[in-house]
Amino acid sequence: MLSVGEFGVRLLCNLIIVLLLLAPALAGAKAHVHAAGTSAQFRLGAADRQAWEAWYAGTSGPFHDGATYWVQARSEPHHSGCGAAAPLDDGDEWTKGCNEAKQRLQEPDHRRAHSREYRRGWNSVSLADVAASPSPVTAPDTSSDGWPWLFVLTLVGIIIAVVVSRRAHNRTAATPTSSVPATAPKRTYVEAPRVSRPTYSRTSYADPWHLLTVEEARAEGNQAWLRRKAAVTIAGIPISGGMIYVGRTLHAFDRSGAPDNCLVDPSLDVASSRASTDLPYWPSYSRISAQARRNYLEWLASDRSDPETPLGYVFLYFYGLERRLMLDRSAADRQNILDEVTRLRAIYGGNHSFQSYSARLIAAAQASELASSQLEPVFVRDGFGAPFRVRVGLGRFAARGEPIPPDWVLSWLITDGQYYLRTSATRDTETFRETFCKRWSDANPRGVTFTPQQVSKFPKVALDYRAASSTFTVQETVPDAPPDITGARRILDRAHAVALACCEELDEYSRMIGRDSAWKGTLMADAHLPKFTDGWRDASASAGKLAARASPPTLQAVAQLADGDARDQITPTRHRRVVNTFRALGFGLAPDPELTIGTVSPALPVHLYPLPAGEDATPDAMKSTALIIQIGAMIAAADGIIAPEERAQLLAVANTGAFDSRQQARLTGQAEWLLATPPASVNMKSRLAKASDQERRAVVKVAIAMALADGRLAAQEVKHLEKLFGWLGLPQKDLYSALHGGGPVQISEAVESPQGQAVPRRPASTKLDPARIAAITRETAEAAAMLQGVFGADDVETPSAALPEPAREPDHEAAGVFHGLPGRLGEFAEAVAARDSWPRSDLAALAAAHDTMLDGAIERINDWAIDHLGDLLIEEGDPYTVNRALLAHPLEVQ
Repeated sequence: MLSVGEFGVRLLCNLIIVLLLLAPALAGAKAHVHAAGTSAQFRLGAADRQAWEAWYAGTSGPFHDGATYWVQARSEPHHSGCGAAAPLDDGDEWTKGCNEAKQRLQEPDHRRAHSREYRRGWNSVSLADVAASPSPVTAPDTSSDGWPWLFVLTLVGIIIAVVVSRRAHNRTAATPTSSVPATAPKRTYVEAPRVSRPTYSRTSYADPWHLLTVEEARAEGNQAWLRRKAAVTIAGIPISGGMIYVGRTLHAFDRSGAPDNCLVDPSLDVASSRASTDLPYWPSYSRISAQARRNYLEWLASDRSDPETPLGYVFLYFYGLERRLMLDRSAADRQNILDEVTRLRAIYGGNHSFQSYSARLIAAAQASELASSQLEPVFVRDGFGAPFRVRVGLGRFAARGEPIPPDWVLSWLITDGQYYLRTSATRDTETFRETFCKRWSDANPRGVTFTPQQVSKFPKVALDYRAASSTFTVQETVPDAPPDITGARRILDRAHAVALACCEELDEYSRMIGRDSAWKGTLMADAHLPKFTDGWRDASASAGKLAARASPPTLQAVAQLADGDARDQITPTRHRRVVNTFRALGFGLAPDPELTIGTVSPALPVHLYPLPAGEDATPDAMKSTALIIQIGAMIAAADGIIAPEERAQLLAVANTGAFDSRQQARLTGQAEWLLATPPASVNMKSRLAKASDQERRAVVKVAIAMALADGRLAAQEVKHLEKLFGWLGLPQKDLYSALHGGGPVQISEAVESPQGQAVPRRPASTKLDPARIAAITRETAEAAAMLQGVFGADDVETPSAALPEPAREPDHEAAGVFHGLPGRLGEFAEAVAARDSWPRSDLAALAAAHDTMLDGAIERINDWAIDHLGDLLIEEGDPYTVNRALLAHPLEVQ
């Protein structure tokens, strides 16, 4: 006889058999009903959903991450656009993916909002359907809709039968059949086997699996969080540092229903050994590979300080810290987390993304404190949009009706992130800040203020923190928050225009310190700053102190002060840079390289003098006058004594009135230096032999006048005059005739003259007519360019290296890149530009082969390069360096 339990089991089994026999008919009936109930909108929603899922599954990398961001962010009431939320790394691909997803979902989202049937069709498609079907469907497949519920019913019946059978068996077993007492089984804890869970993906974009409240999210966080120094063992790896989430449940607060990226789930597979593996842009412990989990757990078990650790693991750890700090709002862990983030920044802050995200976390965590503290402007952009502290600071000025200070306007501009500034704004931020504040104040003398009516239209400053993990967003208002005026874009447009003008103003200074960082802080660099800056004023004061010294400094000392270079070498280029530095600071320096014949030495004393404002042009007439002054100074100093009359005559040449005040000051300064440091007569013979008739006539006129200016004629002066006449190829009888006052000196071919001729008596006095000197200088203006070629540099000894002699052609201008240089000089420049560097001996040989003097040629080429290429083409040294990159981008000269 069957017991009641056995009878029930058999009855249930028979019922299941009947249901299985009726399943096809029931499934067909349900399919018919379901098909009859679908509409065109339903089918369209299903087709659109499957097309979307197929496209989404085919994306990868940053493009996929951008699309994922838009899928998650578009349902939030306050979200950043694709451009504003783009990461600093791979931002272009990320933004493309985000914009593409936005475009593809725009129409489906609109239809879902306005059609219930379309929404039902959209939600009817699962990822399994997409994976199984290679093409979009026109209607959902209903042929097997009856089977799932029948399978569930059958499964439930089997479970009930097993339970009933088990209870019947227990009752039978409970009947005493022997005297052996029943003993309770021993409970053993067995670790659950680790399984590989499938990748979490959103399956519904309209109806999330579960919308967590903030309280529920914090409760899950409190349950899974391990405090600092809490120990845990995962996959046999002991981790003692704590400060991570460990467990099976910790939902992301992004409406996806997936576990949070930072949750360490002990049940997931972990590889037995470490292996190099890639991580996605937004890594998640539940979705990374078993090898990556092993790597991450071992890093957690270490001191978490290895600078070679891939940043994906550091970010995975950082995700947990930011959730605990910003979403859970744990007061007990707050300071430990801030200290840990600061420590991580010291190790991994070299990565721009980590530096940016970690800075944003610290700033957001301190937001409540910042709202009531004294704030200073910041000039470093971290992420997109002005940070909380900048918005609070700006809002305070607006709320009080006070003008926004210029440095706060600049802080607003820089941190906004939507305006481009050139390199000159970032190379020396303090100098750029000083320049911007001055120019902004000049353009806005009353400042920028807001009326109470304008303030009332702005929202209050709110804390808006978007997690680096992209799993939650914190949006909270701050008590007594000021207005958020960062939406006033017109002010930023005006500030941007001023900033770009400042960039242009600092371009030359920026290029200089960019070319050699050692020049920053030197007089040479500060001389290129605007005159209102502290740097320029300090540099000018230093130059003034040097000029006021009783004893003149040497050229080497002045050069070292100007450019910071302690080398005992004064090249023509360096000499010119030093002189230009002091000119920019309001001082002239002699020897002036444009007015001096011959070379200079580092030990040579210099003359510093105040220089009036004006242009630094050096016309040919000015160069000719400087030549006359130098010849006169040499003759005047021939007897070892420069008499007051000789000084007066030489200074009269400099002050002819033919030049402006700045040019006359330069000539006078050059004359003062020549009188204090008389020039030597070395190598004058070869140079004067190439002078024109007009130039030689002017030189003779000045030389004789200077010799007779002091009312006496010394034998040494006569000796120098004889030597000068010999250099000029003039007969010495003409010299004696001129000294006698017997008439003008005739210019003729050089002839041999007898030696030992007696010096005739000179007339009582010979005065130098300044007007006549001015006329002479005007007459020789056309020949001044050739004069500089003759007197510009020492002759170069031709090396023994054999170089081909270039063919002699007329001096036409060079074509191509070197257009504007005379033919011979242009040919030399083309030959130099064929190599990146030249030893001095080789370059000297090349210059000799092109019949030009090396130093003078380099200086003229570099002058041309500054005008046409924006920088020096040939850097002096040994070897010489050729900046060939300049030739690829010549300037457009108007």
